[in-house]
Amino acid sequence: MISGILIIVLMTGFLCITWWAYSSRNKERFADAAQLPLEEDAKRSNCTDGGECCGGCNSENQR
Repeated sequence: MISGILIIVLMTGFLCITWWAYSSRNKERFADAAQLPLEEDAKRSNCTDGGECCGGCNSENQR
């Protein structure tokens, strides 16, 4: 009995999280979050002060 209730609770939680993740109101926020790694690389490659400001542009940290 308890295991059946637990399965229903866990399945409901999974469906709610899945619905939230795929809802259209989160689409823009997730698209922005997906671009963060690319923006970080662009900032690093555009650094002109040798990494003095952020510590991420010196030759040891360049990829």
